[in-house]
Amino acid sequence: MNLDEIRQNIDSIDRQLVELICSRMNMSKAVAEYKVSNGMKVFDAAREKAILDKVGQFGGEYGNAVRLIYGTIMEQSRALQYPLVNAGDVAAPSAVPDPDSVTRIACQGVKGSYSSLAGRKMFKNADILCCAKFADVFDAVERGDAELGVLPVENSWAGSVHEVYDLLMDRKFYITAAADAAISHNLIGTPDADIDCIKRVMSHEQALRQCAAFINEIGAEPVVCSNTAVGVSQVAKLGDRYIAAIGSADAAHRYGMKILKSDIASADKNVTRFVAVSKQFCASENADKISMVFSLPHKPGTLYSVFSRFAAAGLNMSKIESRPIKNRNFEYLFYVDLIGRLINGDTVNIIRSLEEELDEFTLLGNYEEISFDIE
Repeated sequence: MNLDEIRQNIDSIDRQLVELICSRMNMSKAVAEYKVSNGMKVFDAAREKAILDKVGQFGGEYGNAVRLIYGTIMEQSRALQYPLVNAGDVAAPSAVPDPDSVTRIACQGVKGSYSSLAGRKMFKNADILCCAKFADVFDAVERGDAELGVLPVENSWAGSVHEVYDLLMDRKFYITAAADAAISHNLIGTPDADIDCIKRVMSHEQALRQCAAFINEIGAEPVVCSNTAVGVSQVAKLGDRYIAAIGSADAAHRYGMKILKSDIASADKNVTRFVAVSKQFCASENADKISMVFSLPHKPGTLYSVFSRFAAAGLNMSKIESRPIKNRNFEYLFYVDLIGRLINGDTVNIIRSLEEELDEFTLLGNYEEISFDIE
C-alpha cells in the first residue's frame, strides 16, 4: 500500500472508533441513571482497575498505550456522569462583600507593614487590626474581631509563603479576593545614618531574601524579625545609626526614620500576592481564578490524569507547586491555580470529580485578582 491508501484505512478505522466511543458514552449515561436510582457514587476504583487491566491484556504489545487511551475515555465517562448523579456537590459561593463596605480587617505585623498597606488598598474604608503572627490573623477572623484577614501568599522572586497556605488548609478558610502588589523595598535607618555605616539589616525573612544581593553588597548582616514594619519600629526604638531595616516608605515616615536607598530588591519587578481570607465561601461576579490543593496516590499517570481534565475543559493553569507532606516520605501536596469560574458547568464537574476521587482535596477559593503599587 502507498501512503494515501494507508491513510484511507486509518480514516476508516477512526470513523469506527468514534462510533464505538459514542456508543460507550451512551452506555455511561445509562450507568449514571442506574447509580442515581441505587444511591451509588460515580467513581468505582475497583471496576475501573479491572477494566484497565483487561484492556491492557487485550492490547498485547500495545497494552500500555491502550490503558492510557482507556484511562482518558473513562475520565470523560465520569465527567458525563457527574452532573447526572450530582455527586460531591460543590457548594455555591455567597456573594463577596463589597470592598467599600468592609469595616475591619486583620493583618500580620504593625501599621506600616506591607500587609497593612495592601489591606488599605484592597479595603479603603476598613480599620486595621494588627496581629503578631499569621495564625493570629485567622484567630481574629474566626472570633469575629475582623471580617477578613489580609495575608501574603507568594512573591515573584522568593516564592510561596508556605505557613499561610498551611493555615488556609488547617483552618478551612477560603480566599475571597487577591491583589498583586508591586513592592518597592527601602533601606531605612535613623535620621543620622548613611549607607556606609550600616552593619546590620533587620526585616522579615522574605524581604531579606528579596534584597539579599544588596545586603551582601554593603557588607551587612541580615537579622530576621517578625515583620518589615516591626523591623523599622525596632530601629527607631534602638536609635542605633549602624542598624537599618527593610520596609515601606509609609513605615519610614510613621516611625520618623530616613530612607537611605529605595528599590533595593534583587529583582527589577518585585511583586507580592496578597489574599483576603474568610470562613465563608464567597465569590464576586468577576471571580476568574480558582485555587486548590490536593495529594495524589503513588500510581503511574495520576498527575497526568488530573491535568488532562483541566485541558479537556479548556482550563489554563497559572500556577503549580508541589510540597512534601510532613511525616509521609516522598508524598506531596500540589498547589494549583486555574483561570476559571465556578459558574461554569464543566469546571464544577471537575471539582466534583476531584473531591470524590482524591483522598485529599481542598478548594481554596474562586476570586478576582487586582493589582497596585506599594512604595
